[in-house]
Amino acid sequence: MIAQSKLSYHEAKLALTHTILPKLMYPLTATTISKTDSNHIMRPILEACLPKMGLVKSLGYDFIYGSQDLQGLGIPDLYHYSFGQQIEFIIDHTWRWTETGKLIQMEIQELWVELGTRSVFDVKASPRISEGLITQNTMIFAIREYLIEQQITLHIPTLIDTYLLAREDDNLLMDELAKLPKYMLSTREFRDFNYCRLFKRVRNLLDLMQFKWNILLLSSMVLGSILQRRR
Repeated sequence: MIAQSKLSYHEAKLALTHTILPKLMYPLTATTISKTDSNHIMRPILEACLPKMGLVKSLGYDFIYGSQDLQGLGIPDLYHYSFGQQIEFIIDHTWRWTETGKLIQMEIQELWVELGTRSVFDVKASPRISEGLITQNTMIFAIREYLIEQQITLHIPTLIDTYLLAREDDNLLMDELAKLPKYMLSTREFRDFNYCRLFKRVRNLLDLMQFKWNILLLSSMVLGSILQRRR
């Protein structure tokens, strides 16, 4: 145990950065963890190592994970490291067009269809878009949420993940619905609308209408269910 050892300050940091952390970081490419999970994993380790390094064990995370150029300790943050490795993994395999890259593209395309938005990795997309998803516990979805949180735009050259509208004055249905506040369209109603949209294979606003501009079954199904619950 490091806490009961006789390691010097330098040796304690070497034990943390060259022995303990590599074992934790090795499987992170295939693991999705949250910021809370990262802190929960690191806190007992830091409480044992920091006093041996001559620092208080309650030291803040900003100082622990901060760059050494900014007077931080320069210890890797598992949360950012895991997503950084996954993003690098996706870019590498899709660029080299490996079998793994093809599977990744299939998952991205499935998420793209389910989102119903212009781009999977669009940092400008409304946060409400994620409320309509059916499958939220996927690596690609977690990466998408991380990129939006960090305001990072990811473009994969071998994947056409941007939807181009073919008709003037048209827009994607889910992008328009996401602009509505929750008092007009609740999370449950937003998700129900997306279920119906996927069932009817509708993406654009003009897909809701026939040539005579009659509303298709989708709008009547969704509006009917919304009105029925509000009675």
